[in-house]
Amino acid sequence: MGDPDGPAGMTGYGEAMAEPKSSKNATSCLIVLVVLVILFMAPVALFWYLVRNLEGPPVSVESGSVLELDLAGVTGEGPAGVDFGPLFGGGAMSLWDLARTIDAAAEDDDVVAIRMVLRGSFLGWATAEEVLAHLDAFRETGKPIYVLLEGDTIDDLTYFLATAADKVWIAPATAAAINGLAVESPFFRGTLDKLHIVPEVIMMGNYKSAGEPYLNYEMSPYMRESIQAVLETTRRSFVDRVAARRERDAAAVESALQRTVLTAREVIEAGFADEIGYVDQVEAALTEATGIDEYRGIDAGEYRSARDPGGAGGSGDRLALVFGEGPVLTDAPPASLPFLENRLLAGTRVAADIREATEDDSIKAIVFRVNSPGGSAVGSDVVRRAIEEARAAGKTVVVSMSDVAGSGGYWVAMAADAIVAHPTTITGSIGVVFTKFNFDPFLEWIGTRMERIETHPGADALGFGPLGAPEKERILAWMEEVYHLFTGHVAAEREIDSARVEEIAQGRIWSGSDALEIGLVDRLGGLDEAFALAKEKAGLDPEKKYPLELFPRQRTIFETLFSSDWGTAVEALRGVRALAGGGPLGAAAR
Repeated sequence: MGDPDGPAGMTGYGEAMAEPKSSKNATSCLIVLVVLVILFMAPVALFWYLVRNLEGPPVSVESGSVLELDLAGVTGEGPAGVDFGPLFGGGAMSLWDLARTIDAAAEDDDVVAIRMVLRGSFLGWATAEEVLAHLDAFRETGKPIYVLLEGDTIDDLTYFLATAADKVWIAPATAAAINGLAVESPFFRGTLDKLHIVPEVIMMGNYKSAGEPYLNYEMSPYMRESIQAVLETTRRSFVDRVAARRERDAAAVESALQRTVLTAREVIEAGFADEIGYVDQVEAALTEATGIDEYRGIDAGEYRSARDPGGAGGSGDRLALVFGEGPVLTDAPPASLPFLENRLLAGTRVAADIREATEDDSIKAIVFRVNSPGGSAVGSDVVRRAIEEARAAGKTVVVSMSDVAGSGGYWVAMAADAIVAHPTTITGSIGVVFTKFNFDPFLEWIGTRMERIETHPGADALGFGPLGAPEKERILAWMEEVYHLFTGHVAAEREIDSARVEEIAQGRIWSGSDALEIGLVDRLGGLDEAFALAKEKAGLDPEKKYPLELFPRQRTIFETLFSSDWGTAVEALRGVRALAGGGPLGAAAR
C-alpha cells in the first residue's frame, strides 16, 4: 500500500495546480497522436497513390477487336473476397468473371472473334462444361472462335475446351496425351505401418472412401465401383462432345484415345485439329476470316475493365448469387487471410450472406453456387438452415453445382427449391467419416514416451494415443446420429423414401447425370439454367434480365487493411471503394 501522506495522498493541495498541467499534457498527447496518425497514414496514402497510377490510361475497345482468352489464369468460382485492383495486373479472373466477359463480348459489336490459347487450366470437368456453354453461345452469334493448342502436353480436359472452336491449330512440338481418363489414388497404410503410426478410421457407409487411403492397403471394391461410374459419365461427355464438334463418329474418337500420345501431325490426321501453326498464323487467319484491316487483340482482363458496369445497379425486383466454394468450415478464417476467405466455405459466413439476401425485399430469388468436397457437418447444417429460413420467408432458392458437391457440399444444397448440376458434377457422398492417428507406437519407436494424466476416462480420446473400446463406441454413436440426420434431411427435402435414401447414400459419389436419375438433383445445366429455373419458380418474367447482387460482397484492399481489427477506421474509408473502382463485370443482370 502507498503512504497516504505522500504524493499520492496530496489530492486536495494539488488539485488547483493540476489543471493547467493537465491541459498542457492533453495538448501534448493530441499533438503526438496527430503525428502518429500522419506517420501511419502517409505510407498508406502513398501506397494508394502508387496503386492508382499502376492502372495507366483507360483501356478502350476498338472496332474490330479480337478477345484473347488464356484459361490458365482462371481460378475460383466467384470474384476474390478482396479486390486488389491494378496491384496484381487487374486481379485474377474467376469463372464468373470469365463467363460474363464472354457474354459481354458476344453482344459487343466491337468484338468480332475470340482467339484462345490453351496450354492447360485449373478448371474441372464441370467448370469446363460451364465455360463451353458460354463459348457456344458466343459462336452462335456468328462470330468465330479460333484455338491454338500450345502446351508441351495437351490432355483430355484441355482438348475438351478446344471443342468450342470453329478452327483448331496445334503447335508443331506439342504432344497430345488425349488418351482417356484415369484416377490415381495413393494409399498410405504401408507407409504408416513402417512409421509405426496406427490409423483409426470409422466410415459410415460402404462407399464412404475418404478414410480409405489411410486405413486400407488398396482400393475397396466399393470405392472402385463409384469412381469407375463417374469416369464413365465423364468419358461419354467427352466422346459425345468431340464427335459432334469435330464431325467424327464415336468409334473414331475412341480409336484415337487408344494411342496414348499423339504427335501434332497425328492429331491432324485423327481429325482433332485443323492445322499446325503458331499464334501469329492464327491471328492472320482471324484477320482474314473477319475482314478487319489488321489484327487488334484485347486481353480478357483489359476487356473486362473497359466494359465493367461497376456495380449491381438497377431497381425493382432483383436476383442474388451466393458463392460457396472450398472445404466446409464452421466459421470464417481470420480477416488477416483474405486470399482464403472466398476459397473456404465457412458456414457462418455463407449463412450470413443467404440471410442478408433473404432480408432484402427487392431480392426475389437466390441462386447458390456450390463447389465443395465437404467438411464440417456443423458448418454444412448452418448453411442448410439458412436456406430453409429463406424459403420460409418466401424466397426461391436454387442451387447450381459445379465440379463437386459431395458430402457437406451436398448437405448445404439439399434444402433448396431445386438443384441443377452439370453431367460431370461429382455429387452425393452422403455419409460420415472420422479419422485420427495413434502416434504412440511411432513415438516409442523414436525413443519418446508419452505420459498422460486424465481427470476422466477418455479425456484424451482425440489426442495422440489410441482409442479405447468405450471411446470408439461413443464416437460411433455420434457418427450414426450425424448420418441419420443427413439421410433424414435428404429424405424430407428431396421427398425420397427413407429406404431408397439409404440405398443411394452409403457415402457413394455420383455423377450429375446419375444423380438426376436417382433424384438427388432436378436438372442438368450450369448457372444460366439455374437462373432460368429460379425465375420460373419465383414467378418472374423468364425473358427479362434482372439486376443481380453478388455475395459475399467484394471488399477493396483498403477495407481489408482497415478491417474490424482497426475498429471504426473502416467506416472512415468506405469512400475508398468508389475511388478504387467498381465491382466485377458480373454484377450485371440475369
